Amino acid sequence: MKKKSAAALIFCYALMFYTAVFYYPRWEKQGGESTISWDVSGYYMYLPGLFIYKDIKHCGFKDSILNKYWPTPDFQQAFIHPASGNYVMKYSSGQSFLMAPYFFLAHAIATHSKAYPADGFSFPYQVCIGLGMLLYAFLGLFVLRKVLLRYFKDSTVAWTLIALVAGSNYLNYAAVDQAMTHSTLFMLYAVILWFSIRFYEKPGIGIAALLGALTGFATLIRPTEIISMILPVLWGVSSIKDFRERIQFFLKKPVYIVLFGLCFAVLVSVQLFYWKSVSGDWIIYSYQDQGFSWLHPHLKDYMFSFDCGWLRYSPMLLFAFIGMLPFILKRKNVWPVVLFFFINAYIVMAWDVWWYGGRAMVQSYAVAFFPVAALIEYVNEGKRWLRWVFYPIYLLFIYLNIWWTHGAHRGHVQVTNVSEAYYWNTVGRWEANEELTKLLDNKDRYKGRQGTDGLPLLYSNDFEQDTTANKTSEGIQGNGIFLDKEHQNTGIYLMSMPEAKWKWLRVSADFKVVNKEWDQWKMPQFIVKALYQGKEVKVNILRIHRFATDGEQKNIYLDMKLPGEPYDQLVVTFGNMGSDRKTIIDNLKIFGIQ
Repeated sequence: MKKKSAAALIFCYALMFYTAVFYYPRWEKQGGESTISWDVSGYYMYLPGLFIYKDIKHCGFKDSILNKYWPTPDFQQAFIHPASGNYVMKYSSGQSFLMAPYFFLAHAIATHSKAYPADGFSFPYQVCIGLGMLLYAFLGLFVLRKVLLRYFKDSTVAWTLIALVAGSNYLNYAAVDQAMTHSTLFMLYAVILWFSIRFYEKPGIGIAALLGALTGFATLIRPTEIISMILPVLWGVSSIKDFRERIQFFLKKPVYIVLFGLCFAVLVSVQLFYWKSVSGDWIIYSYQDQGFSWLHPHLKDYMFSFDCGWLRYSPMLLFAFIGMLPFILKRKNVWPVVLFFFINAYIVMAWDVWWYGGRAMVQSYAVAFFPVAALIEYVNEGKRWLRWVFYPIYLLFIYLNIWWTHGAHRGHVQVTNVSEAYYWNTVGRWEANEELTKLLDNKDRYKGRQGTDGLPLLYSNDFEQDTTANKTSEGIQGNGIFLDKEHQNTGIYLMSMPEAKWKWLRVSADFKVVNKEWDQWKMPQFIVKALYQGKEVKVNILRIHRFATDGEQKNIYLDMKLPGEPYDQLVVTFGNMGSDRKTIIDNLKIFGIQ
């Protein structure tokens, strides 16, 4: 019995179970936070469409589901095929096969229940799909441990499993967003690795067929997973000599390749027959205007952006890159691991919708953590100072992953779609006050004092004399100005050039948020500009609705560090950015700070 890795596996299971069931049970959430929402609802939609509503072509049930459960704001799960006029599901069908046992269990519960409708989206479906996908994540870890123990020491495998679950975004996609495809594909990759090992230990037509079916199934879930074929074909290859021997192996037994290819094709053809049945076409590119930039992959943005950079928010994977050297030196499975890792990363980073963070890398961790394990074993077998350097960083990465996971779901610090200034001022923190939150939009932050009391007043406008169409008698004090659906912009308010002694401006106004806008891209903006000969030299903004809620009245100020380059005009304006929500503005003031 490998006690250390077994204990680590139990710890990982406990952490995943606690996270899924007690910390953030999605099946208790509503709308876009529920288990079956956003992309998950797209992968899942085949099941209720076929087995409850029997309407996979026209999706006549969609409006009732959207109006009752709001899994997405509109019907994003499918699109109308121009030639046939029928709906075609955007997402491939493979994930629905893995969901099916839990769907049927939920449907049986709902059918015999008076409390829940048997409509495919009520509570029994949410909880059964969530827990069922968690079980697949458990299975994936169980199999990966068996695989890693073939090549690494028990203690190495223990530290590797903890790094994977506690220290990477695998935790989020196995225990919170567990109904996404990533942890189920991770499980499939672990199983592919296990049967690849078994196949080369004892070749047989049964295992060859199974490996073809497994890689076909992975491709049926996400077409880009066709690269999974690299693993069974090249497993055990680490040199040119190994590669030549592998070619000779298959030339002597071509039946293995034939069976592998046949079973792969049978699984993948399921999607082709679906497309043919609903549209009349055998092949459809269902992602429509979303594609790949093969010649210009988004490497820097994907890996390091402050919006959602993979390595910025899951730095444990830096060890996968560092660990490539000790892994290659071990000379075991070098070709399949290295080729798969970098080809997969290239495909993921070429995808033009790169800003969803590192989630598309999660399924590859079954392979990517081989070099992590090699690095851990190298450190453990090396000199003591290596461990004193490595393990504090290892623990720091675990801390950052827990911080990120908490921030993404229940925390008070925003962890995605942030600015550089906000990131460096909040990373690792568990709370972010209003001054730090302003850094999401405005990188200028005067740290010397807060508020406006005692600051020299350079400009004031109570809008009593304002003649714009946006004027309202509902101001905070008398008349004010406002933004709403019909009034997307206010007038432009000019201030004379400040004296050279002022290095900063603090611009404040009183706001009343009648109805809060939750879409940050539509949030009304408080805008201050420095211009030179009519051209923008510097622009600072704040999204007003970050700082107030429905019916709240509040004074909000924005800081601007005056530009060092020439400017001849300072203007303040307010914009609604497409929102239909009403915001009332009063008492615009500008203060100077030396």
